[in-house]
Order: sequence, then C-alpha cells, then structure tokens
Amino acid sequence: MIFWRLDDDVEILIWKTEESIDETLTFFAPGVQEVHKERLETIKYEKRQKEYLCARLLIDIIAGEGQRVEYLESGRPFLLDSNKEISISHTKNYVAVIADDDKRVAIDIEVFGKTVERVKHKYCNQQELDYLSDDADIRSVQLHLIWSAKETVYKLLDEKGVYFDEHMFVLPFELDKTGKMHCNVIKDNTVRDIQMEYKVFDEFVMVWAVGDGN
Repeated sequence: MIFWRLDDDVEILIWKTEESIDETLTFFAPGVQEVHKERLETIKYEKRQKEYLCARLLIDIIAGEGQRVEYLESGRPFLLDSNKEISISHTKNYVAVIADDDKRVAIDIEVFGKTVERVKHKYCNQQELDYLSDDADIRSVQLHLIWSAKETVYKLLDEKGVYFDEHMFVLPFELDKTGKMHCNVIKDNTVRDIQMEYKVFDEFVMVWAVGDGN
C-alpha cells in the first residue's frame, strides 16, 4: 500500500490488487466481511469485486471501519457516516482513494497502455495536440496525464454537459516525476481554472485535485 498525507486534511491511499478475494476479505472485521460478501454476490466479474473490496478497505483506513458508501446520480461517491469528502479511481491492478475533511476532492489513476494514443483525438483538442512531444515515450506520458487530468476535472466539477474535447483545455505543463497541471474549463462564456497535481509511477500516472469546499 502507498500512502500520502498531503497536509493536515488530505490523504491519498493506493492499493495494488494482488490478493485474492478471500485474502482481501480477511483484512475486514468479521461483521464487515459479511456485509461485503453479500455485496460481492451482486458483482459479476472478479476484477470488479477486487476493486470494490480494495476501495472499501482504503476508505475504512482513512475514515474508520465499516464505512457505508453511497453514490449520487452523477456517480460521485459519498460516505453516509462521515463528513469526509472522497473520490475513488481504479485502473488495471490498482485502486486509489483520496479524502479530505471538508473540501471536495477528485483523483484519477491510469496504467500505461496504447489506448490513449490510439484515441487521443477523442479527448484532446488541437491546442493540446500541438504541444505534445515528438518523442514517443514522452508523448505517451503526456497523453496519459492529459486524460487523467480531464477525468479528475470531470469528477471534481460533477456537472452534466462538460466534455473533454470541447470544454476542457489542459495547459502546457513541465513533465517531471511530480508536478502541477492547470485545466481551463470554458463553457457558457465563463472560464474556470482548475489546478491539479500529478505523479508519474513506473506503471501508471496519478492526477488529483482539491476544491474550495462544497
């Protein structure tokens, strides 16, 4: 497990889903195990089952054992028994959770793969394509970060009718192992600047943002 405490309020946890379903269940108290076993019966695929369990485990670590997670119509998760704000992301073999005591948060992780290059015109606008590196390896990291940044912004705003290629403009950023990114959201004659932070790992990238409050 990877853990960061960014300040007194913001925490990020990442779990690599290497354990089996039964092994993961043993991390929960017996009563909590039974609740999750019932929920697992409604989830068809093992990958989704692992993602569900690992996310709940990370949330319990952050907010206390036996947390009940519900979802708004938009898909944004919230805790029934805690005032903490949370966001969840999962990619191949990894689950990440970010939490803050009162500010809205968002996180996205993306494992490196070929898909982001193949479909870049579906989520990048020309402004972003113009600043991509000619080096294939660097361009791949840039594209993964742009995709992850837009996923993060989408979760943070939690608004209908905001589209990656039409309304979101990730500004040129200096590529390093860690850094900051900015995304301008231009819609309805208004411009909103969303600041994010990112981290590049060997197998995946992670982008997160903390809002100003609810």
